[in-house]
Amino acid sequence: MAKKEKKMTGEQYKETQDQIVSLAWLVDELDLKEFINRIDYTEAVAPLFHPTLYMQGIDKLLLIKELAKAFREVQIAFEKLKEEEEEESNK
Repeated sequence: MAKKEKKMTGEQYKETQDQIVSLAWLVDELDLKEFINRIDYTEAVAPLFHPTLYMQGIDKLLLIKELAKAFREVQIAFEKLKEEEEEESNK
């Protein structure tokens, strides 16, 4: 028998929404384009200059890069949200 999903209350919904926006503000301040570029550079040159270190750290580096790319998508979506809110406030 499948478990019945617990419904989210209005208060939980609002709290989750507020936390998402708070996190978006934090992520928005990060220079993720340059961070991802730096990882790309590291992926290109590290095997040549530090192959052992590269082999030891590449798995973690790629996971961090994946997170950074996901957060970059958050930045893009948050920028759209801020633009929409600005348009609404100018009406």
